[in-house]
Amino acid sequence: MLRLITIEQFGITKRDEGRVVKISLTNNNGMKIELLNYGAILMSAFVPDRNDVLRDTVLGFRTLEEYESDAHSIGAVIGRVAGHISNGKFALDSREYEVGLNAPPHHMNGGTRGSLSKKLWNYELLDEGNGVCFTCTSHDGEGGYPGQVHLEVTYILTNENEIVIDYRASTDKPTILNIASNAYFNLDGEYRLLANIAS
Repeated sequence: MLRLITIEQFGITKRDEGRVVKISLTNNNGMKIELLNYGAILMSAFVPDRNDVLRDTVLGFRTLEEYESDAHSIGAVIGRVAGHISNGKFALDSREYEVGLNAPPHHMNGGTRGSLSKKLWNYELLDEGNGVCFTCTSHDGEGGYPGQVHLEVTYILTNENEIVIDYRASTDKPTILNIASNAYFNLDGEYRLLANIAS
């Protein structure tokens, strides 16, 4: 099995001056996916069409600055809760919790404070196979959520041109969790979002 993995610098975050890298995985068929450790973003997926021409089938941006200012978390892992929490409140074990209202009157896709889509994730290449595992910790009380949560998101590119995404999480006390990929696929290929029309 061909295992072609490249890692290159993509930029420095404005908020905490963290180093963002782009990790490219390529399989035996020439299919390639590009991932960022910022938000564990699936940035692109170059897939061969019926004429073996590679087309990028994932919507995304070209620069870190566009991803940092993107309010919709395009391509990123979202959460702690993907979707919305009505009125920014939820009950757990007879206690009510309040989370920030980033889509008033609701809390959407993890909010703004502590959102997984805006975190700089650690990464490690898999020992076997064509993949990378991203990890991060969401601390107790971060964004209003209870419990410290350790998250792992693994992307694998197979020789069958499949993108496998595996999510794992552990916590030190009861919490709510519903993470998801916010990647949008465009099977026609080669469409890039412009920052001014994405909102």
